Amino acid sequence: MKTYKYVLLNISIWAFLTDFVLEIVLIPMPELEVFGVYAGGLAMWLGSSGAFACAVGAFFFIAEYLVALLLAFFYRYAALHNELEIKKWQYVVGTVLIMTVPPGAWTGGIIVTYMPQDVFRRSVGNTRPDLLPLFQHAFMGFDKKGILIGSAVLFVLAMLWIGSVAWCIVKTAKLFRVRRPSMTDSTYRLHVKLLRALAVQAAAPITLFSVPISVDAICFIFGLPIINDMIKLTIFCVFATDLLLEIVVLPAPVFDISAVYSTGLASLMGSKASFVCEVIAIASVAEYLAALLFAFFYRYLALKNDVYLCGKPIERRHYCIGCADCGAYRALYNSNITRCGQSHIWA
Repeated sequence: MKTYKYVLLNISIWAFLTDFVLEIVLIPMPELEVFGVYAGGLAMWLGSSGAFACAVGAFFFIAEYLVALLLAFFYRYAALHNELEIKKWQYVVGTVLIMTVPPGAWTGGIIVTYMPQDVFRRSVGNTRPDLLPLFQHAFMGFDKKGILIGSAVLFVLAMLWIGSVAWCIVKTAKLFRVRRPSMTDSTYRLHVKLLRALAVQAAAPITLFSVPISVDAICFIFGLPIINDMIKLTIFCVFATDLLLEIVVLPAPVFDISAVYSTGLASLMGSKASFVCEVIAIASVAEYLAALLFAFFYRYLALKNDVYLCGKPIERRHYCIGCADCGAYRALYNSNITRCGQSHIWA
């Protein structure tokens, strides 16, 4: 158990670093119609290169967080496997490799997406000159080909991670059935609690990272219009949920008595304060889902009634999606030339 406590502490450290860089230093503000992001936090004074370095660091911390979770799952399997003996040098070398190679490849997949600042400025000036003032906020551009390469790398690593975690869960479940007759009731319940707590922590990155990334990817692939304000709201809801679940609350479920106790900062606040944090976390999840639902409903409502919420009609003959008055999404294809071939000048 002493070693396992260090494994769990490792998970909390990487989660804290991820939250700190994303929610305090970087705070990414997407302008997805030009494949750009500008920093809204402390990184706005670091320039585009410094802000991108923070983004790379954040993804590296996320990768380390996932690897730490994988190590915890493997440790649960090794703890039940009596015949599995790992020597000290094997443990050290294996830990170093798994903590450097997958996160390094993950980080490399992010680095290849970067577009040089001068090239990105010219591209924005040609397509969306109204966004040029954002360059004073550490505006970063991403190359479309690089995004495809990086997405492929991230997808392969994500599949390997999911497969490895699934393998550990299946093998651990089989060992539970084999070792159950030789275990005391208290030992068996302890192993079950630890594995279920890990399952809760493993579900967090899948929900908080995979779902919004999948929604954005679908919009990119099919050319669907994206409302920046809704995406920003989604990001903040994800950040709030991530912060509360992984740092403040760190829930550890005890299913046999239908209870949950906090192992994070909320453990110092008492049971009532911990419950309040859990309620806020659940509310943040609900806000995140509501933001996604509202974004899709907004698109449906606008096209159904031919008007936006501000009351301005949509010019259907030009297929224009958005208007300058209400600040909604303005151009579908990053150009003033519409599908019908006619030029459209925005107000």
